[in-house]
Amino acid sequence: MYKLRVLSLFSGIGAFEKALTNLNIPYDLVGFSEIDKYAIKSYCAIHNVSEDKNLGDVKYINEKELPDFDLMTFGFPCQDISIAGKGLGMKKGTRSNLYNEGMRILKSKMPKYSIIENVKNLTGKKFKDEFKQILQDLSDLGYSNYWQILNAKDYGIPQSRERVFIISILGNHTRFQFPEPFELKLRLKDMLEDTVDEKYYIADEKVIDLVNELKYKKMTDTLNKPIKGGNVHPSKKGMNGNVYSSEGLAPTITTNKGEGSKIMINTQSCICIGRLDCINGHDILKRVYSIEGLSPTIPTCCGGNQQPKIIQNDYRIRKLVPLECFRLMGFYDTDFQKCVDIGTSSTQLYKQAGNSIVVNILEVIFKKLKYFNKYSNN
Repeated sequence: MYKLRVLSLFSGIGAFEKALTNLNIPYDLVGFSEIDKYAIKSYCAIHNVSEDKNLGDVKYINEKELPDFDLMTFGFPCQDISIAGKGLGMKKGTRSNLYNEGMRILKSKMPKYSIIENVKNLTGKKFKDEFKQILQDLSDLGYSNYWQILNAKDYGIPQSRERVFIISILGNHTRFQFPEPFELKLRLKDMLEDTVDEKYYIADEKVIDLVNELKYKKMTDTLNKPIKGGNVHPSKKGMNGNVYSSEGLAPTITTNKGEGSKIMINTQSCICIGRLDCINGHDILKRVYSIEGLSPTIPTCCGGNQQPKIIQNDYRIRKLVPLECFRLMGFYDTDFQKCVDIGTSSTQLYKQAGNSIVVNILEVIFKKLKYFNKYSNN
């Protein structure tokens, strides 16, 4: 049987490859490109490949020495585009400028398919010219391009994570259609461990005092009504310092400076969700979320106590553990264990999850690419 030939750039721990494996689509890995030594080892452990397959820094890949391939996956760095970054864009010398190295290889090899993934902010007002240029670059090479912002919560994973995907197809083909969202049957609590190490719990006295205050607060009269102000969504302007009731699932809570501290009370389940940035001058917590709703976007968590926090039914607050973050990216527990077995630290596991792509989204995209169906055993 012919195998799909794949070149994986900016590979991380290989979400694209994991999606292909889950769909029983046989593929031949031409090579992967990753510079993080810890991610390289995790990639090889998860996908059972030799480190010899790593082509190293994309800047030094000689495209003329590469064999032909059918698919290039291309999630170039988002640090200079992300809202959490410095907003430098794709200028020369930035990490996000490595996009051009990917285009250099694409131009030389001209595979049938290219899939680019990046943060939603790439399509926003600030970077509209850069995004327009990406689409133009691809069109100039003869690719038909289809793009859409997809959220993990619409494709089976209880995480609010929006990313833009650009599907590029060379030559004559049937028009590509992005997968339709479907009902989410899971909640954050379905992804959690029953028991975790005590080190993941927040024991600060001020936090405990606050939670106890919320725990015993009478909320029956505030069901689905603002406690103060006129809107339940904390992302709206003009609500600094207010406390709100919630409707349904928790939205993604921003951590922009200057907004003031906001707490949302889920009056239906009597638990606290929302933002606890600064309580009486205290800064230990960034975000706290209900286990009855969605996880926020999993960040890279490189220090600074940035891991998303949850408040459980016993009113204790803790960080998500690395295994839970892997699950929220669509990886299996067995994948996680392979990384643990080679000695990957918790710090690196958090980073690897946050830098990855939600596997479930890639699966539904591959299912829509009819060309791939002939390789699938499903």
